[in-house]
Amino acid sequence: HARFKSFDNGTVMHSEGSTAPSTVRLLINGRVQIRSHDEVVFTVDAKKPICFLGDTHVLEMADNAAKKKGKTDLGQESVPSFSATAVAMCPKNEKVVVLEWDNDYLVEVLTDGSETAHSLRAVLTNSMVQKLVDIGTNGAMDKYTTMMFACASDGCFNDMEKKLLAEYAQQHGVD
Repeated sequence: HARFKSFDNGTVMHSEGSTAPSTVRLLINGRVQIRSHDEVVFTVDAKKPICFLGDTHVLEMADNAAKKKGKTDLGQESVPSFSATAVAMCPKNEKVVVLEWDNDYLVEVLTDGSETAHSLRAVLTNSMVQKLVDIGTNGAMDKYTTMMFACASDGCFNDMEKKLLAEYAQQHGVD
């Protein structure tokens, strides 16, 4: 269900405020600058272990689909929306390369209640948390605080959020 796609340096892959992306992309090569109001918020780099683009949107779609189906056993809380501009960044003579899936397919997978659904949700959530860690903060406590506020944006912490926060705190000496 996935396909490879490439982008030249400087290509706008998604524009802030435009229609939500219809795909989720796993960054394979290069970097993608995420900009909000013409300022660089963070950079997604293929050198990091998990680099998804569109993860927030597809998780939000899956949450909404699960609610419509009356499924409350998926173990997740609602994911907040985030719209930004994504710009391909790569060295001369190289391309940004992604592996891309249609949102509709991933929503089906994320809402079927299977072990695959829970594993995929964990990977996509990890990708989101990594981006939060990368957003303009330097110290471990600042990053932890940013992560904590993001996880609590819906008013509570689900089990996966608690686990990610605990792991980060342990790895970085945050008490």
